[in-house]
Amino acid sequence: MLFVFYESRRPVKSLKDINRIYQRRSLFSRKKAIETLEEGLQLDSLKDNEKLFLSMQLALEYYKLKDYEKACEAFKRVVDEALRTDYIKIEEKFLIKLVGSYILNNKREEAQKIYNRLLASGKCDKSKVVEDMLKNRPS
Repeated sequence: MLFVFYESRRPVKSLKDINRIYQRRSLFSRKKAIETLEEGLQLDSLKDNEKLFLSMQLALEYYKLKDYEKACEAFKRVVDEALRTDYIKIEEKFLIKLVGSYILNNKREEAQKIYNRLLASGKCDKSKVVEDMLKNRPS
């Protein structure tokens, strides 16, 4: 069976364009999907909430690739935006990956600080899973 995929040459102008390309590329290559998300973050036409969405996707893609250093960088952008705005609350499953990336990148203390800041600002709910992750020290 032969599959032919058409790669549009239309200029990428919107979140819809980025999302369409990202979805297609992520089926075959995480690295290509990451390239698409990073390209999207460079667009001046995107609103802050759209860039936040792309940063969240980017953080999760790096996490899936086990590139925890780059995942931490992308998660940091999400946390900074969450702390800066009123409309963002971080869900537990995202928070687990965020804290996990920092721990796996040997930045447990930084993960604790981020978690405490998010809790204090009301940007996340208390999480037993995250607190257990932060308590557990590797033997």
